[in-house]
Amino acid sequence: MNKYWIPNAVSVSRAFPCGLLVLLFALERHWLAAGIVSVIGIGTDTLDGLLAVHLNARTKAGTIIDPICDFILTLGQIAGAFYSALIGWKMIWILVVLFLITWPPVVLVKNELANKFFLACNRGYYAAVVVGFTGLYFYEAMGVNSVWLLIPAIPFAYTSARSSIGRHKVS
Repeated sequence: MNKYWIPNAVSVSRAFPCGLLVLLFALERHWLAAGIVSVIGIGTDTLDGLLAVHLNARTKAGTIIDPICDFILTLGQIAGAFYSALIGWKMIWILVVLFLITWPPVVLVKNELANKFFLACNRGYYAAVVVGFTGLYFYEAMGVNSVWLLIPAIPFAYTSARSSIGRHKVS
């Protein structure tokens, strides 16, 4: 494996094991486990972006793989919460509308400055959703005592979003 696939391998490790495990743990109402796996997913998202930048291993494939893996993790979190009756259809519609507002401009806009703006909006959306559902799982597991877990998660998710933006700068 050359250095260009290391960040992509980390991304794929987030998508399938973490996304699937979050969904399965939520369906079984193992909220603490779902929260912990969500944190691992956020950590691998940070790690893949940092590795891509520091190894100078940013690739066009990585700019496609990373958001797909982010989407799979997020989808696992949302589906787990929905099928466990933590959220309803109204929340699903809100999340879909926000996704449709933030993602298509990233793909369709060719202006570099505008693309960076829309990518930052999309990364902010992703970070908010991931932290929100991680917090929801921890809240279900531990109640109000889980609030202290979200305080370090916010800058962690911000770093994750920033490293993903850095990863998408392909020269």
